[in-house]
Amino acid sequence: MITKREQKTRIYHKPHNVINTILEFINNSGKRIDICVDYTRPSLTFDIVALKKAFVDAKERGIKLRYVTEITDENISYCKELITTINVELRHIDGIKGNFYVSENEYVAPASFHDKGKPASHIIYSNVKEIVEHQQYVFESF
Repeated sequence: MITKREQKTRIYHKPHNVINTILEFINNSGKRIDICVDYTRPSLTFDIVALKKAFVDAKERGIKLRYVTEITDENISYCKELITTINVELRHIDGIKGNFYVSENEYVAPASFHDKGKPASHIIYSNVKEIVEHQQYVFESF
């Protein structure tokens, strides 16, 4: 596990490493998780059982979850479930592209080019203060 003193940015490959990186990111969060994902990603929160459990556990720990995506006819049932099951604050932005999660101390960005319904094959992880602060600003600009 990377400590706060070891500021690093890394790229991980393979879907299982992507999922594990996101799970560790969620578990490391202490106050909030801000999520910006394209319209294909809300379904993965429920299709990947460990991911759903991690979000539910985070909410039970008092983590504030904010989620920005494009709400479509195709994903509206998952978006409703995000609100009712996990109790996220959900916002819609037409045509949003890219995927990233940012907390108070970490940033992860699953690759944008992926097969629908499957986890990304690459992810960027960073706990570098300047990168985290920049991504917090980007999320707040939504």
